[in-house]
Amino acid sequence: MNDLAEEYIEEQNLTAIQCEATLHAAEKELERKDEALKAALFGAGSDAVEDFLGFEIPSSWGKDTIDNAMDQVIDRMPIDTYNAYLKRYGLQ
Repeated sequence: MNDLAEEYIEEQNLTAIQCEATLHAAEKELERKDEALKAALFGAGSDAVEDFLGFEIPSSWGKDTIDNAMDQVIDRMPIDTYNAYLKRYGLQ
């Protein structure tokens, strides 16, 4: 293998590592925003949580079940809607 090929491979490996690090940082930031949004919703009360979920919370549900339901809603939510909720609760 010649020096140019080795240099190219080294650059590509570095680029892949940089991309992976950037992706990891973005995922962590998104997780932070998700948790902050859920905390803000819980803090705003059951009406806010129910509005976010789109249904009335069954009385048998505990915090963990509600939290999981909010995760599912967030995962399916269009980015514009997600950003609107972040803005509504002062998180963006």
